[in-house]
Amino acid sequence: MGRLVVQEFVTADGFAANTNNDFTAYELIQGGTGELDQSQLAWLATVDAMVLGATTYRMFVEFWPTPASEGEILVVMPVATGAGRGVFPAGQDPTLLRLLSAKTYDAGLIELEYAVSAGP
Repeated sequence: MGRLVVQEFVTADGFAANTNNDFTAYELIQGGTGELDQSQLAWLATVDAMVLGATTYRMFVEFWPTPASEGEILVVMPVATGAGRGVFPAGQDPTLLRLLSAKTYDAGLIELEYAVSAGP
């Protein structure tokens, strides 16, 4: 069985969406994401299947070619929104995440990979 990995793009102040439930942080970065783009393409080549929300699917469908353990990958954008929808549910125990790796990219993006435990 393959591994399940959740990847989410977030702002530096920890939000997955602004107060309008939009994620505009990527658009606020004026270029300079080529290194992350190349890393994402290399990672996608290793993925067997993806589960996406409807909005994300519509955003990326035109870019895709045709046809174990759990983890969490956060891509942190160098943008602060000040308010919005958080990445994790309220009350999430931060000890459930164990940092596996951290990588910096151009334009100040940071990719954090965590292992997720079943409990503290």
